[in-house]
Amino acid sequence: MAEGKLKHGLTWRLHDPGMGLLERAGLAALYMSLRAAEEQGVKDNLAPLMWKDEDLQPDSVTIRSDGTDREALTKLFEWAWQVSDGVLFLPAVQRDPKLAANAFLRVPTHNGILNTFLQHRTCRLSTDFVRRTENITDDQPIPVAYLRLSFLKPLNDLKFLVNSDGTLKDHARLASWVSPGFTNRYPTEASTSNWQDKPWQGRSRQAILRMLAPISCFYQRLPSQRMRTKSSNDPDAAGKKKPKWSENWVFIAPDCQNLADFDETRPDIQLTHDFIDVASISDATLRFAAEYWHRRSEIIACQAVPMGTVAYYPNQRVRKAVFFFEPNDTLILRRYQLVHQYLGNRYVASQPHDPDEDEPSDSDQSNEWKNAGRIDVPSGRGRIVDNLASGNAWYLELFKPLHWDLDRLELQRKCIREREDRNISIQRLWFEILQAKRQKGALMALSREKEMWDSDAERIFLQVMHDMLGTLMWKEARAAERRGGSRGLSKRIEDLKEKIRRDLEICQTRDLLREKLSKWLAKGGSHEVVRQNRDKVWQLMNDRHGWQKARDLALLSLITYEGRWESVTQKPDLSSVEEDLAERLHVEESDGGFRLRLTGAVTHEEGAILKELFDSEEDKHAVENLIRKSEAEFGQVTLM
Repeated sequence: MAEGKLKHGLTWRLHDPGMGLLERAGLAALYMSLRAAEEQGVKDNLAPLMWKDEDLQPDSVTIRSDGTDREALTKLFEWAWQVSDGVLFLPAVQRDPKLAANAFLRVPTHNGILNTFLQHRTCRLSTDFVRRTENITDDQPIPVAYLRLSFLKPLNDLKFLVNSDGTLKDHARLASWVSPGFTNRYPTEASTSNWQDKPWQGRSRQAILRMLAPISCFYQRLPSQRMRTKSSNDPDAAGKKKPKWSENWVFIAPDCQNLADFDETRPDIQLTHDFIDVASISDATLRFAAEYWHRRSEIIACQAVPMGTVAYYPNQRVRKAVFFFEPNDTLILRRYQLVHQYLGNRYVASQPHDPDEDEPSDSDQSNEWKNAGRIDVPSGRGRIVDNLASGNAWYLELFKPLHWDLDRLELQRKCIREREDRNISIQRLWFEILQAKRQKGALMALSREKEMWDSDAERIFLQVMHDMLGTLMWKEARAAERRGGSRGLSKRIEDLKEKIRRDLEICQTRDLLREKLSKWLAKGGSHEVVRQNRDKVWQLMNDRHGWQKARDLALLSLITYEGRWESVTQKPDLSSVEEDLAERLHVEESDGGFRLRLTGAVTHEEGAILKELFDSEEDKHAVENLIRKSEAEFGQVTLM
């Protein structure tokens, strides 16, 4: 009988030839699986698989066997890949006892693996699809759907790695699940002319790591997209069937450089139901990198591979891109944390079901399933995070939706046309979404964070745009008083913003941008900020390579405009003021005093109450100015 390769030990090192990103991820999974067996006291149960303490090094792993290679590898894979209650259980990364006891908590990782690595029907051999409702907190039910497993492809494919006598082969061939997304579309792309041959081939020691790699990867769900098929473009088929929507998933493979450090950190980064949805590929990548940095204060590089269906291959998900992220410093991660602080996922309660809504649905769903809430991913976060990952200004092309958002926007646009009898472009619809209360508040908060800006010139330019808008709105209010007309002031202000937006969005050259911005700045008057920073404003508008920043900052100002501020020396005591009025008066500390801002109109009586909060005549005069500016913006007479 031939001697097995594990008899004297089989060693892998992180930087051996042929160790790619997935191989290093697989080696990390092997290291973590063996450490988990030690922690849970089941090491002896894995015999004939053996290892010593010195076999687990930060850069290498050695495994041994006093039996056949087949027996040792079978014990390893039966431990590393488990199924409990029909849901994958991975002891290497799911070490919390709560995860072992509650299948619901493991479903996000389960779905991630089954939609990327083990997506093909031959990898799971199951049709038992479970749909139910679970609570992420006491009063937040969400729908949960997953496929119950009773078959594990990694265990089944061990037979391709060993000879009939139980020894490990030198080379092996495996199905494409070990290289997800890289499928053979034609027989000529395979290793032989026979399409039934296994498309992946390599050394068996490399195959072992590939089969373990999914354990240490991280999984996220991208926005769903409409499936593109021949019938979807057929006018005769229009209206007969609802369009099908396909989920897009992305797996993040970490670039592991220290196995011991990774083992201490990765099990703490768990995928939860309110943590699984992302807005873009960069959002998924930075989320994992930021979580790792937050727990270990170390930067880790990683690679994201998004997968989804395409028209030419509708039966299996293929890779749509590859994104490798390696930050140079922690600034990107700190900025991402700010973005996630203001634009994080949130739970949204269910709305009454609309049977005409063009969304995927099944007639057999229970009312409980239909009435469950959902996790909302705020619009705009994807573009901001993409800019951060690319090293661009965070607001660049913010008003241009990502391709992940286009199908959803087109659906909303059609609904608006049918229900409101209003035609609207995707660009304007996207702008209106960004003006919604949550997105607007988040963008305003981000614009106030100094760490989000690369230079003072950008912040100054934004302030110049705000001053311009304030004057234009004041002029519009005065014109409405003099001329009257059928349009109210709020409608006139809305039309003014829309005209500025359209002027800016058509600016695709530097010359056209200078023309349009100069026109609006001239109408807005020469403010103190403009006079003091005229050179910085002009430099940003006239930059041959960065003029787009001026355009996008001007568009950003339309959303982040907060109204006019007034400075006072005394901090007002709002304890005696009605809650509704106190919410509209914002107070911030400034150099040598405080700043006041109103975010809504006030009546004559409320204006008198605000003046009584201050002692000095100078502060009372500032409050009068503030109320008059509020009048210009919100269209109500406040002071006599």
